Amino acid sequence: MAKRCMLLRAPPGCNTNTRSEHSGHGSMFTGLVRAMGVVVCSGADVVSRSAGVPLWVASHVVSYGLRPGDSVSICGACMTVCRAVGPMIGACISYDSIRHLRMLRCGIATNVELPTAPSDLLHGTIASGHVVCTGKVMATRSDGGSVRLAMGVRRDDGRPIVHKGSIVVDGAALTAIGPELGGYGWTCSVNLVRATLLRCSLGTLMVGDDVNIEVPAS
Repeated sequence: MAKRCMLLRAPPGCNTNTRSEHSGHGSMFTGLVRAMGVVVCSGADVVSRSAGVPLWVASHVVSYGLRPGDSVSICGACMTVCRAVGPMIGACISYDSIRHLRMLRCGIATNVELPTAPSDLLHGTIASGHVVCTGKVMATRSDGGSVRLAMGVRRDDGRPIVHKGSIVVDGAALTAIGPELGGYGWTCSVNLVRATLLRCSLGTLMVGDDVNIEVPAS
């Protein structure tokens, strides 16, 4: 697996001689999205049970300083960096992860966050980047100066979604509103304020879109 990751090729036009310095990050996230990126190359349409799926994301803000072996949260999922080339982040997704993550197709916007260092001031929540399931956007509506997003979430780990508890959606830490357990599984809403809409990709979601879900331990 590691050997295949290191053989990932950068998309045409990238300078593969670019070197990055070790960032020394851990693997805990806060759900405060550092920047948006764009999926520029994805092998998610050709999934092999015996090898990883290559993924390239362009993110000018967080890519510099990364090196192979570092962790990064892409769309809420903790991934290992296999290549870091200029603004490009190359990762390799295992087949097992593919079954639990939303499809990241070329051209879509995605949220990117670097791990939190022990010395950093902790904001947001404590997330591991281990996506437990996907949800589906069921409705969106304006709610004052924000947007209310209703989701259906299929969880099979037995843990509930708690009203006013934390929920991480595509890597963004939010507050669950009015969760209910029904036929689909859990349904709940989240409120997206203007600052959140400007800083992350959730504002691009439409009814029917899938999202990655993590429910941090309370």
